[in-house]
Amino acid sequence: MRLLASAAVAVLLALVAAYVQLSISISRLQQKPLPRVHCDQEAGGEEAVARFAKLLTYNTISSIDALHHVNQPAEFEAVHKHLRESYPFVWTHAKAEQVCEYSLLVTWQGANESALPVLFVSHVDVVPIGGNEDKWTHPPFGGVVADGCIWGRGAVDVKISVAAILESWNQLMKDGHTPERTMILAVGHDEETSGRLGAGCMAGILKDRGVTLEAIFDEGGCVASSGISFIKSPVALIATAEKGYTDVLVGVHSPGGHSSMPPTDGSTSAAILSRVINHAENHRPAVALLPPATDFVQFMAPYAPLAIRPLLKFCDKWPLNWLVARVLYRLSPETAAMVSTTVATTNVRAGVSGNVLPLDASAVFNIRTLPGTVLQELVDYFYDVGQRVAGSAAGKISVKLRPPESGEIGNDPSNVTSSSGSAFATLMRAVQEAMVVEGEAPVVAPYLVMGGTDSKHYAALSVGGTLRFVPMALDIRAGELARVHGIDERIEVPAYKQAVCAYKQITKRFGAAQWAA
Repeated sequence: MRLLASAAVAVLLALVAAYVQLSISISRLQQKPLPRVHCDQEAGGEEAVARFAKLLTYNTISSIDALHHVNQPAEFEAVHKHLRESYPFVWTHAKAEQVCEYSLLVTWQGANESALPVLFVSHVDVVPIGGNEDKWTHPPFGGVVADGCIWGRGAVDVKISVAAILESWNQLMKDGHTPERTMILAVGHDEETSGRLGAGCMAGILKDRGVTLEAIFDEGGCVASSGISFIKSPVALIATAEKGYTDVLVGVHSPGGHSSMPPTDGSTSAAILSRVINHAENHRPAVALLPPATDFVQFMAPYAPLAIRPLLKFCDKWPLNWLVARVLYRLSPETAAMVSTTVATTNVRAGVSGNVLPLDASAVFNIRTLPGTVLQELVDYFYDVGQRVAGSAAGKISVKLRPPESGEIGNDPSNVTSSSGSAFATLMRAVQEAMVVEGEAPVVAPYLVMGGTDSKHYAALSVGGTLRFVPMALDIRAGELARVHGIDERIEVPAYKQAVCAYKQITKRFGAAQWAA
């Protein structure tokens, strides 16, 4: 027995030693710092900041109910005038077209016509203020530069990329730079209301012109300046996919009647609907660790505490994928959204009077789907829920995809762009060469965008996929993301200047005929 016990201890110690050695070896996979590429962040001077700040003064709220999805046409026209006057080298050395009423298409011709072009995507429209103007430190359309920040709606989402891309191109053209590969910039005017009339229209123009793209670059990720989770260093989150989006409308019909004599079996439309909502909120679709969430976890593995590095590195293998998915689901709402299709009850209607049983009740469920999910599965899911909770009243339930405010049924999740491909490697290299945040070059990781972007309209034109990233540093731990679509949207002045430098390096890297391996 002693011999067996000694052997067991020896085996256990050997396994522990092997595990520790594996953990140490994984740490060697940490990204190595690249030589910094010098960029004069003061090349544009304070005038560059002023040009961006002025862009924020235009009230470019888009609305699904407005003609061309534009609330104030004069404001959008003023934006085009401002851009023409602010970036003269772009309008001189590239082909700049106002198309699709209020969108902008800029084509910077490359020297190598055999190299496929790349597309940068952005938009000038913004979301409404929501009657909270008095709660802002500075007016939402003031374009105020104060306290080291540039304040205004669109400072982060996403006029920053419009201004920073054009500023970087203007400086490169002024310096005599010509890319080998053609660069295209598509600036939409209704991304916040689906992008159908802006990006959708421009995608049609490019298709009609026979354009095939090497890759697409849109908004999505950013640089988390103070790190995320157990990583204290800045992390550049490059989104390689985005979730799908749709609304499901569940309706219930009942005979109604006087509220003093309600049925005793819980068969009123409001009662049935409440059970559907309760079930949907507490029985979410299956949790799964899929790319790019898998890629994200594996990229993070070398920086994790020693004890869990192997668990994260091999999270694509069963049963670790099952385990990690459930840990992420319970960790926070943000990580839960990475590993699950989310269901949120957003619009509930029932009844017209306090003493009348409602004939009809309905609820809208906003759903963001993981890659691989198809919309019909959502209808089937809610139909099954309705049948399960309604009992004998099941026949009164209707389920259908409800066109969201965009006027469209919704969209499936995007394809996942490989994080081991040349496009990702090239962007990763450019970011690490050009950006220093809190004294460090950022760690780069793949990421999943929870919302939708205009890139979906162009996806069919790209042979190399889509990457979603704006090179701006935000302190996510301090709640900076809450300002997006919220109160006091702002960006720090140094972060804007660095974004200009980053776009210069990104343009140079992607403008080359050959990309990083």
